[in-house]
Amino acid sequence: MKRLLTILLLLTMLFNISTAGASVLLPAQLTEIEEEAFYGSDALAGLVEIPAGVSVIGADAFSNTALFALCLPEGVSRLGAQTLPQAAYVRLNGSNTQLAGLSGVRYLIAPAGSQGESYAQQSGLDFVAASAVETSGQFLYREDDNGLTLLSAVDASLVEE
Repeated sequence: MKRLLTILLLLTMLFNISTAGASVLLPAQLTEIEEEAFYGSDALAGLVEIPAGVSVIGADAFSNTALFALCLPEGVSRLGAQTLPQAAYVRLNGSNTQLAGLSGVRYLIAPAGSQGESYAQQSGLDFVAASAVETSGQFLYREDDNGLTLLSAVDASLVEE
């Protein structure tokens, strides 16, 4: 049954992807993403925003895909270990999301004082406080006393290869 759900979810995503750098739309009814659900999938690229109802994301669910960015809602309590070789950033909207391990990610964006900030400091990731992130057009900026620093495009389709 779980395998069937994964296949249906992947088919849904395939119909929602219009270009390689497009945002991926996951069903709003989704509550959990199992281990290795999309492991190595060529179809998974661009920006993935996890629906608000998801509480757990298993290990390697998105590993070895072409994801450019992964955005998690406040309700995600645990993100299993992920290897995201092409990801510019992971954005956590909750303060209590437990991270098992991230590799290949440049920036971890999360609330200041959150478990995400602690994880970034321990693992050597560049931490950016969510309150300091500005989105202007299709780009992410960090705002500080010196002005704005360009961090990344919001989506991979804006990056020249």
